[in-house]
Amino acid sequence: MPTFYHMRNNPSETQRERALRLLESHGIMRLSELKQAGVHYQTLARMVADGAVLRQSRGLYQLPISTCLTALLRSPKPFQEASFV
Repeated sequence: MPTFYHMRNNPSETQRERALRLLESHGIMRLSELKQAGVHYQTLARMVADGAVLRQSRGLYQLPISTCLTALLRSPKPFQEASFV
């Protein structure tokens, strides 16, 4: 049965691109969720070694804070919905 992650996959994107896209949209993900989306654990291990992804704890991955801030600044939506009162 197809899952949410499989339905949104682009067949031409690499595993690395897919992992970055998913982590950018979800913030933090479990290894099982990334594997379900077609990202192999060895791809994540290489990304951790390169510094592209942080391993928060066993099975939990997220983007480095600088990457998260860049993604946030690219999207004006969070600022439009924020209440600064």
